[in-house]
Amino acid sequence: MHKKFYNFMLPVLGAAVVVGSGFSAWVFSDTSVTDTLSGTFSITPVVDKLKVEIKEVDTDNDLTAVNLTLDQGGIANASIASEGIKSTVTSYDIKVSYETVGGLQELLTNSKLTLSYTVAISSTDNVTTYFDLTNGLAKESASDVVVDNYNAGTMSSGTIHKWSSVPLTWTYVDKPADKTEYDAMVTALNSKKFTLTVTVTATWTDK
Repeated sequence: MHKKFYNFMLPVLGAAVVVGSGFSAWVFSDTSVTDTLSGTFSITPVVDKLKVEIKEVDTDNDLTAVNLTLDQGGIANASIASEGIKSTVTSYDIKVSYETVGGLQELLTNSKLTLSYTVAISSTDNVTTYFDLTNGLAKESASDVVVDNYNAGTMSSGTIHKWSSVPLTWTYVDKPADKTEYDAMVTALNSKKFTLTVTVTATWTDK
């Protein structure tokens, strides 16, 4: 009694293909891969190093010294404080520029620049007992200058503004009234020096 069995057994892998024919692959959600991209920095130039220069009137020559001669101004002016002082410099120009001009033209196209200046006198010696800058200086302070149009022709020097013929007027604070006070002034001012300082402030705002 031998029975015959027909071989209906399929290969194991073949059976797996048939059984799993509705799926295409294994998928796991915790798998990740990476790639990289290198980057570099690019920084726009800074408009830097604002510079102010005191110039001789209508020139580009530096003005480096000024001398005062203290006189009475005549007997009729003996008590008038604004009379008697003679200066080798009665006016000067103030030139304002930037040493670094990269991006300046674009900046002035999109922004408004307001410049103001002040003038002051100082000394390590006690010279201001006798004279000083006062309201006699017609433009001791100016803040009404607005620069919003850049002249490309000055790009090489970075010049942005120039105040012309700024008056320099001196006046006595304590004018000698007699020989004793005169001698005291001579002694006090002998070999003394002073410094005239021009300070320029730049303020940028959006147009």
